[in-house]
Amino acid sequence: ANLSIKAGGTISQATHNNIKDTITVAGTASFNAVNGAIDLTSPTNNFSGAVSLTNTGNNSVAIVDSNALDFGSSTLGSGSFTVTAVDITQSGAITQAANAGAATFSTGTGVITLTNASNDFTGSVALNSTGATVAITDTNALALASPNLGANTGITAIAGTTLTLPAFNFSTGTGNIDFQSASGTLATNGTLTSSSGTVSLKGSAGVTVGHNITTTSG
Repeated sequence: ANLSIKAGGTISQATHNNIKDTITVAGTASFNAVNGAIDLTSPTNNFSGAVSLTNTGNNSVAIVDSNALDFGSSTLGSGSFTVTAVDITQSGAITQAANAGAATFSTGTGVITLTNASNDFTGSVALNSTGATVAITDTNALALASPNLGANTGITAIAGTTLTLPAFNFSTGTGNIDFQSASGTLATNGTLTSSSGTVSLKGSAGVTVGHNITTTSG
């Protein structure tokens, strides 16, 4: 069965005996907080189907899933966006209002795959995973924040216009590095190192290599 919740304000989970109540949904789930925050951070939540999140204004959105989390179409305000799950994928686009707060995605050892071509993240985006790969696509400009990656976690980031890299030294071991500004310039902002993966940089209006790039084998 599916779940749909709409509120003219904040949507949150109550706490009893210092433990947040759990939401378990076998089907799809939709949460719409008009002019309010969305706080779905019980560590035992389990959303089996796609989850769609909608809110407006400078209100934060946070969600936790004890298993894999798949996003349906989600339209967010300008607050921060925090996601924690075993794996993070999407079947619909995620869009933020202009000048939004930071978006942070964390999966532990899972993958992050946010490659819908219609995504629009207007705040900085942090991809935290020690799994095989993290990947993100944005239809417009995309600014990456410094990530927390595993020794062999590959990373792909594609911006429809300009990709801005953080002041961070990427070292992906066997993982690939793929950074693209599909309609803009691309500039390194730290070293790029891969032992046996491929390093690929693309900027349709130019690429500036201002730091060391190292591939040691492969």
